[in-house]
Amino acid sequence: MKKNIELEFRSRFDEATYVKIRDHLNANAFDEGDDSKDTYFFIWEDKFAKVVYNKHKRSAKASMKIGRVGQVASFREIEFPIDISSIDEVKALFEVFSPNDVQYVFQFRRNYQYKGVSLALKYTESWGFHLEFERMISSVDQRAAEEKIIRRLANELDCTLMTDSELKTYTSEIDSGIKYGQYSQVDFPYINDYEG
Repeated sequence: MKKNIELEFRSRFDEATYVKIRDHLNANAFDEGDDSKDTYFFIWEDKFAKVVYNKHKRSAKASMKIGRVGQVASFREIEFPIDISSIDEVKALFEVFSPNDVQYVFQFRRNYQYKGVSLALKYTESWGFHLEFERMISSVDQRAAEEKIIRRLANELDCTLMTDSELKTYTSEIDSGIKYGQYSQVDFPYINDYEG
């Protein structure tokens, strides 16, 4: 059965914790490399779509996730690559469906595989420093067992996973324009962590 349900958790932390986690992952995890990107979000009440352009990899993709961060921890995800020259057309297509909100975010992102979990170490102006934990599953029946794997790894990394309630509050604050990151894309002091 195809694994097309994304089980995802997030943890936010301060700059010192970011450095500690980065160093631990660089020493112990499989580094998949820089995955920094321009991301355009199209947000409805019960779902969101995104168009992503990765300048470093010279690639683009679009995806739709059925569900919202803070409402559910697992999403049905439909994802497909797009040609870089089609980015504006795909953005226009999503805009035709009258999203409640459209947001642009540049994210510094480095991907790792560690103990069977996909990790994305990130910084954005909106979220600040954070880590995403992800496992792909084929059925919601697998959620409890897979969630234990993620929670065990989060404990090892000394990360507190955000609850659905915290995520809902946090994302609504970000949707209203609040930014939790102290650095802009230009003055981010760890840019060398994301170059190649």
